Amino acid sequence: MRWSYRILKVYGISIEVHLSFLLLILMVLPMGLQALMLYLLIFTIVLAHELIHSLTAIAHGVRVPKITLMLFGGVASIELLDDPLLELKVSIVGPLFNFMLAGIGFALIIGLNSNLLGFDSLVEGIMSGAYLMSETSVILSTLVWFNLLLGGFNILPAFPMDGGRVFRSVLALWIDYAEATRISTVVGNFILILIGVMGLFNIWIFTFWTTIISLFLMFASGNELKYVNFKRLVGDARLRDIAVEGLIYVNDSLTWRDFFQTVYRRGHSLYLVVDSGGVLKGVFNLADLESMDLNQRVSGAPMMQYSVLSGGLGVAGTLKSLLTERLILVTEDSRLIGYVTPEILASSAAYLSIAKRGF
Repeated sequence: MRWSYRILKVYGISIEVHLSFLLLILMVLPMGLQALMLYLLIFTIVLAHELIHSLTAIAHGVRVPKITLMLFGGVASIELLDDPLLELKVSIVGPLFNFMLAGIGFALIIGLNSNLLGFDSLVEGIMSGAYLMSETSVILSTLVWFNLLLGGFNILPAFPMDGGRVFRSVLALWIDYAEATRISTVVGNFILILIGVMGLFNIWIFTFWTTIISLFLMFASGNELKYVNFKRLVGDARLRDIAVEGLIYVNDSLTWRDFFQTVYRRGHSLYLVVDSGGVLKGVFNLADLESMDLNQRVSGAPMMQYSVLSGGLGVAGTLKSLLTERLILVTEDSRLIGYVTPEILASSAAYLSIAKRGF
């Protein structure tokens, strides 16, 4: 089952909506149109925040396959290298961008002789319908407050937020990258636990939702630490080193009956569908098919999403794609040589671990 769906593409970055984001929309809808518009504006700010991170990374030659909007915000899948200075640049621009937007909003309020509404009255007024999202003061006040909140929250040294990444990158200038990640994770978890406890008791601006977000971020920081250790494990291995060979091609004109009689191989589930000219039309996984009409063509099967990467790329440099995408097709000299899935990556990592220990 797919958990996120593309809604547009910006500078080659796939902008995707997670199913949890759609759940949030369903939760907000009963609150009325003004509340829905407020949340859409907030997530537009979140998307802009992630785009700034991503575009900065791309400007430095780093691959960013997608940005996913979900219940608790947005996540950019940035293929960062173990380069502390580069991570520092990419991480810091997000909060700085939010503070800049807040400053622009405040300058417009002064320039247009408008009013900066208080945060509590702004949110309560929008939720109750007393304030309309079409009013200048409401839009600009939203721009100011929510950019300040997003920028301020992200700058906290709580890994894996931007401030935590800045903290990690500064540490990594002096100590081992994995150790810097471990330290920033410990410090970040302490801060997140504190925020979570304050959320349980509704202290200051923290609510039950901030407690939920803190738990989500703690889970994410643990995964990040595993990810960094995993990168160290695969070392300088290339995609060509772990790609499974023996790709099986199926002509799109074949029926399922013909497929099982002439092409199917026991124990093999992935098949590449090509037309008469050899052009790839899609990839299907037999495990995804619940039933099929033997007289229908294989071209009607639901196709998998996949990416195509060069076999010369390092496994460590493309790890996020390898872990989050179901299928990576690997090429060498413009020719498909194999494929990689998260399961194949895990088994390859286990093999590399054994090889490094000399067993």
